[in-house]
Amino acid sequence: MNKVYLTWFVLLLGLCLTQVEARSIKKIETVGPSNNSCWDYFMLVQRWPYSTCQIVNASGSPCLIPERIHSWTLHGLWPDNINTYPTHCGNETFDNKKIEGLEEELLMKWPNLYEEETVDSLWKHEFEKHGTCAQSLESFKEQRSYFTNTLAYFDKWNVADVLAQQGILPRIIPYKASTLVNAIQKGYDKIVCPGCGHIEGFGQILSQVYMCIDQADTLVNCPTCEKECHMDQPVYYQPNHPKTFVDPSVNSV
Repeated sequence: MNKVYLTWFVLLLGLCLTQVEARSIKKIETVGPSNNSCWDYFMLVQRWPYSTCQIVNASGSPCLIPERIHSWTLHGLWPDNINTYPTHCGNETFDNKKIEGLEEELLMKWPNLYEEETVDSLWKHEFEKHGTCAQSLESFKEQRSYFTNTLAYFDKWNVADVLAQQGILPRIIPYKASTLVNAIQKGYDKIVCPGCGHIEGFGQILSQVYMCIDQADTLVNCPTCEKECHMDQPVYYQPNHPKTFVDPSVNSV
């Protein structure tokens, strides 16, 4: 190998693998400076608030769904790779002034659900952990653009719309796992990752859907999935506000 290219490769490898920490068996977190050679695609993560709060409450932390929230919401937009993902790639901190005019939309589509946290705590966390890494792309250079681009992705590839088009709506009784998973895959026509959680004494719940977007803003097949749903167990997809919900379902699909 040419010495110049070898030196370049070693420097780039060192940049991408700064301060490695374990995220899970499948993913390794790399903390530190990044460029778009350190990650291949975005992972857009949308979550179902009722399921999120079931998981959070079960862990002992208070979780509350605002009355205005009736649909899917954003968790975040994460630069990602097959085996690693970069975080905290710069020193820029979240600044409320840079999202002026977006607050109402963010409160509806990207709300904080942790009762003991501030309204903007999730926005701060997601920008500083993931948005600083997205800044390696020209279209994400400005802090505000991380939020406007993520909102645009959310509107374009909204889980609620995809499920509704397949006749899948929130209800009290569970769905067959295959019904939910197949509806999601069919709706996107790409390999996306439905994520399920398990509540002890209750059962399996649809909590998040992960989808992959390349650096050219195109939905692509996700190379790996985590927190997959168990296909041999039913899956609950319950309304965000069950006390005021009239369930039209009769039989499990």
